[in-house]
Amino acid sequence: MPSNDDGYYIADSNIGGQPAGKGFFSSKDVQSGEPIVTVKRPLMASLESERLKDTCANCYMWTEGSAIGSRLYANKATGVSVCAGCKRFRYCSKACQREAWNRGHKHECKNLRPVADRELPKAVLGCMEILIRRKHGLIDDQTWQLLCHLDSHVDDFKNNGNYGGIELMAMGTSQFSATQDTFTKDFVAAIPNTYIVMDGPQMQLRALGDIKKGEELFISYIDPTMPLARRQSELQQRWFFTCKCSKCNLGPLREEDDWAIEPADLAERYKTLADVDIQRNNETNMDTGHAGESVEERRVAALEGKAFQLYEAEQGHSDPAEAIHAIKEAIALCTGSGLWPTYRQPLPALRDDFIVNLLALGNYKDAWFECVKRHRHVIPKLYSQMHHPVRVVQTWQMAMLAQYLASAGVEVAPGADMALIAAMLINTINVTARMSHGAESAFAKSVQLKFSEVEDELVGKFGSKVEMNKAIQYQATLLADMGNVSQELEKMCIFSTHYVCLTRPLLRLGPNDSPNYLTPAESSNHRTMPPKANLDQANGAKMVSADCVSVLLMASGNTSISRTQYDMMSALDGTRTASSFQHQFRSILQKAKELKTRQEAGEEFVPVEAARKRGAAGDDGDTATPPHTPKKAKGTPKGTPKAASKAASNATTKGPTKGGEEGKAVKQEPMDELDELDGAFV
Repeated sequence: MPSNDDGYYIADSNIGGQPAGKGFFSSKDVQSGEPIVTVKRPLMASLESERLKDTCANCYMWTEGSAIGSRLYANKATGVSVCAGCKRFRYCSKACQREAWNRGHKHECKNLRPVADRELPKAVLGCMEILIRRKHGLIDDQTWQLLCHLDSHVDDFKNNGNYGGIELMAMGTSQFSATQDTFTKDFVAAIPNTYIVMDGPQMQLRALGDIKKGEELFISYIDPTMPLARRQSELQQRWFFTCKCSKCNLGPLREEDDWAIEPADLAERYKTLADVDIQRNNETNMDTGHAGESVEERRVAALEGKAFQLYEAEQGHSDPAEAIHAIKEAIALCTGSGLWPTYRQPLPALRDDFIVNLLALGNYKDAWFECVKRHRHVIPKLYSQMHHPVRVVQTWQMAMLAQYLASAGVEVAPGADMALIAAMLINTINVTARMSHGAESAFAKSVQLKFSEVEDELVGKFGSKVEMNKAIQYQATLLADMGNVSQELEKMCIFSTHYVCLTRPLLRLGPNDSPNYLTPAESSNHRTMPPKANLDQANGAKMVSADCVSVLLMASGNTSISRTQYDMMSALDGTRTASSFQHQFRSILQKAKELKTRQEAGEEFVPVEAARKRGAAGDDGDTATPPHTPKKAKGTPKGTPKAASKAASNATTKGPTKGGEEGKAVKQEPMDELDELDGAFV
């Protein structure tokens, strides 16, 4: 265990004028990104069950990885071999196996052998390790006394109905560890100033920001980006206390509790959806503290509860395709309702899972667009510190994806040089990883190695760092534009109960050109415009009548368009001004309002019947002929239709629509500046 000389001391904590038990305090001034406490190996660490087969149980070297480079620093030849005794733990070398054996595995190995074919919870494995090590004198009395003084929360577990399962696991732990005859919260805040990071078995407590001598140190037990009521509910259910830190005491007034629109401006169909949900479930899907007194507050609480239910449900899918289907449904609820800003949970968490599952399916291009949106609109909001470990790791994931797309020759946008974008991101991480993980960490060394490879390659390509940095600055601007366009299109592309992709954001922009956005209908994961639409040969986009656009606007609940959206139209078109679009859409918006009034009055709209196939006999015996005969699709060398026409017929997941009351403009989210390190090499 660390001593007081390691940068902290323990004293009475006082939060909001009330005693709060014992707390950790810094014994010196600490700069942002510096380590405060270093523990060579914590008393107990346990691998996730799914990592037991590909990770060393001693040094925690992960020996697997995807095609986009998530293997990190592991040598390609490195693998793990299973322990011949227990057949549960694996080790990357004889040295690691020997170290684990001497640390206590030799005592637990024989106990695990009879249950080699069973999956044991990591909590059981961890408790077994502690009990066995104590039994054999491998844990000293002082450390054991500290463990015994921890709160058991037996009454709390009994009250929440989980005690039976915990008691069963405890019995199993005792039996499997053969120790049944031997043994008859402080330091937490929703606005932490420190975080814990692991480098193999080594654990460090590092500073998120500058910390003064005598300042109390805080970590977060739960995700601090969650809304207030969600945080408090989770802390109460899992840790049995109410957080009284400065952030929680402020109430639901911080950004993570913001809605994009006022609850009263919720579209009618979402009001109905919320009312039905409240009545059906008797408000059981609302987390404690979510529902307010007003009808509007109760409605948004119901929708938020539903969104988190969908989020938790999608995490239960082991099949990536099924998970993606569930994720799209949840995203459709958040985005379609118009309530959620891009950065409000669970929308960012859903996007994280979306990216992971897209990568699992090898759908790297779509994963890239989700990464771009996250990089531009989510990460700067949720993780403002450049060296925040989540920000660093997510940027690394994006960099490795960019490098893979570059090596595979995938064009994500005209003018985009994915090798340069990857280099730019790696350059950023090369600086921030030293603060987030430590300069001597395996992760930082891996990034440094990758950075050196990329830098040498690009300097050779451009001839000098000056020319390379010019190109990188242009790619940084392009990356920001891709993030902005992708985000705006996501807002525009959710209509009714379908994901409807009108465009795919491909940006054609030369170093001396003004923006010109193309819209080819080629996405294999999005629905294009409805059948019988004419094909605009100039840009490959599907075109429909103004009346159809009016129906889409009316169906989405939007019968007004903001100036920002007119600017977006102008940018997408590349030739016309925003004012010209505003003039053109006056009649379309008026038509949308008229259609809304007619529909609410009960008017029925009878669709055109499908044309019968050529040669099919009608009721009068005549042969029916369709209005026109489309030309046969040209074949590829293998005789199959071209990919674009095939993609145009692919449907996607159903989900609700984005809406708002007539005449109400959706509150615009502020744009964040480019990351200060996304540019020239340092």
